[in-house]
Amino acid sequence: MIERGEKTEEYRDIKPFWIKRLCYSHRHGTCCKPRDIDCERCIRLVDPLLIDNFTHVCFHLGYTRETMTKEIKAITDGYGRPEWGAPKGRKVFIIKF
Repeated sequence: MIERGEKTEEYRDIKPFWIKRLCYSHRHGTCCKPRDIDCERCIRLVDPLLIDNFTHVCFHLGYTRETMTKEIKAITDGYGRPEWGAPKGRKVFIIKF
């Protein structure tokens, strides 16, 4: 669906694994509590200063070497589309491309 241009966003859980990778304030030690990876300031994505300036995302087809690269337009938080794999009723990181 992504390759055909039908799916224009991907979802990641708002959990320590992705907070550490996506949130600028946590990655650079400027979070209100750098050790508290569930810090509300770290996931307030409406402030662009809190997110790294990622430009592209590279998807792998399973564990193969086949990849697909897409340009990132924005990374936000919110409720994604369940038909595209987002969990119902739970906020996630939304990577828009």
